[in-house]
Amino acid sequence: MRLSKILTSVPVNNMGDIDITRFKLSTKNIKRGDVYLNLEEKDETLIHNNFLEAIKRGASCIITSFPSIGINSFDTPIILVDNVRKILSEVASNFYPQAIKNIVGVTGTCGKTSTVSFIRQLLNFANHKSASLGTEGIWIGNQLVSCIPQIITTPPVLHLHYILNYLSSKSVTDLAMEVTSHGLDRNRVDNIPFNVGLFTNLIPTHLDYHLTMEHYYSSKRRFFSEVLSNKSTAVINSEEGWSSDISSICAKRKIQTILVGKDIRLINVNFLDNQTEIDVNYFGNKIKIFLPSLATYQIENFLFSIGALTALGIDINIVQKFSESLQSPPGRMELIHKMPNGALIFIDYAHRPETFEKILKPLYLSGRDIVLVFGCGGGIYKDRRRKMGVLADKYAKKVIITDDNARDEDPAGIRKMILEGCQKGLEISNRREAIYNAIKFLEPNNVCLILGKGTEDFQIIGNKKIKFNDKTEALNIVKTIVNQV
Repeated sequence: MRLSKILTSVPVNNMGDIDITRFKLSTKNIKRGDVYLNLEEKDETLIHNNFLEAIKRGASCIITSFPSIGINSFDTPIILVDNVRKILSEVASNFYPQAIKNIVGVTGTCGKTSTVSFIRQLLNFANHKSASLGTEGIWIGNQLVSCIPQIITTPPVLHLHYILNYLSSKSVTDLAMEVTSHGLDRNRVDNIPFNVGLFTNLIPTHLDYHLTMEHYYSSKRRFFSEVLSNKSTAVINSEEGWSSDISSICAKRKIQTILVGKDIRLINVNFLDNQTEIDVNYFGNKIKIFLPSLATYQIENFLFSIGALTALGIDINIVQKFSESLQSPPGRMELIHKMPNGALIFIDYAHRPETFEKILKPLYLSGRDIVLVFGCGGGIYKDRRRKMGVLADKYAKKVIITDDNARDEDPAGIRKMILEGCQKGLEISNRREAIYNAIKFLEPNNVCLILGKGTEDFQIIGNKKIKFNDKTEALNIVKTIVNQV
């Protein structure tokens, strides 16, 4: 393959049309004919040594953004570019071509995983060959793709475009994918032709990477200011403070917008025994929709999925017809068991005050008695602990404070910080015993929520990973209790 066919934004003809085999980001596995893209930007000695190793191993050329490396001192062609990560995105998209008709990107702090899952499921019901990509891996229709390893939510560029190429080869016509702030900041999605972009919300997190909320937001902002084309549609949370800026960006770029909270707005919610009934204002028309189980915060994610399908031209009647058949992704307000007396048991990843309130408040207002089991992780976001305790104390009838990935921190100290905000909290350090205590005494109107870990299959204590899964433990406890009756 010729470099000029893959790298079109930079003139390379003056070097001769270089024949390439693959693109490599590490010098360790370079073979003859590979192009080495240098992502290192600071250490000149390291860069120089990497160049020498790449050349020694047979690299056909090197692409870099580092300006002072003395590119003319090497015999192998070195292409100097302004932003090597943008170039990487370009060459990956050309090296792994794809022909997916509709691609929907979902960005925001919370709700990405559920929203892309709902979009995929609804498109599947509409007889589209749909796929989703994100935290839960790669799905085509209702099947998890196991032949491609899951790396991170928004995969590295070469891996990402390989996935798109694979999905295209499987005749996928519609894809919903999670778009993270890391992926945006590192230009991973720059050359993906999104038809629709969603912005759900923005709350403080990932500040170990971004350092400030301003930088965190600027990464999300790029999705609308640079990545989306002016022929796309943006679906925006009108009730999110940062959204006014995104809306103004879209207006200047003539990107069509759909506002969740205005164009598509929740009017009323009614939690029934086995489903959730919602009334929605859909562009001025009142429509009734039924969702499975107790949807709580999933209602908001569902409204975003409606916005995405509307942008793709899918009739709202399709949504109404099939919404009751939707399934939450594993570990996202997942109903794992209904007790003989009618009490329900859920697991969820919720580990922030914001998501706690989105789950607890609607159930509390509906008159359900909440039995809550949770803890907090060690080493990070210590200011969350008391806040989560306050919310638990406010909304739950029974609260059991337990351990959750204490890491190198003292578990008792973490529990103490939670209990400072939760007067009714019962402290049971062993998570298995805590879950048992919650399930054993469930009454008919109870909703048991086991929060924090979702589908994680381990507990991190010190430097050890101990096998533990909330769902497995809860179901084993249910069997034990039922057999005792």
